[in-house]
Amino acid sequence: MIVDYAARALRDLERIAEYLGEHNPTAMHRILAAIQDSIDNLEHFPELGKPVRGAQRRLPVPRSSYLVYYRIAGEEVLILHVRDGRRKPFRP
Repeated sequence: MIVDYAARALRDLERIAEYLGEHNPTAMHRILAAIQDSIDNLEHFPELGKPVRGAQRRLPVPRSSYLVYYRIAGEEVLILHVRDGRRKPFRP
């Protein structure tokens, strides 16, 4: 499987890095690595996440409150959105 990122997901990762970098740089590296590890797992195990809406799936990032929303399309996993699960629910 090929993993690709929607523009929104890339902005999400930038915002997460910026916010954590200002408030807790140590956590920033740990959280970003955990998010990336979770996304990397999707390359080999694309159905790891739970179906949530239509073709969308949600994958929780271990040891964090972050969630990765994605869609499987043929041989591609498209990362749609990355968010803190403690915030209001994601509505596409």
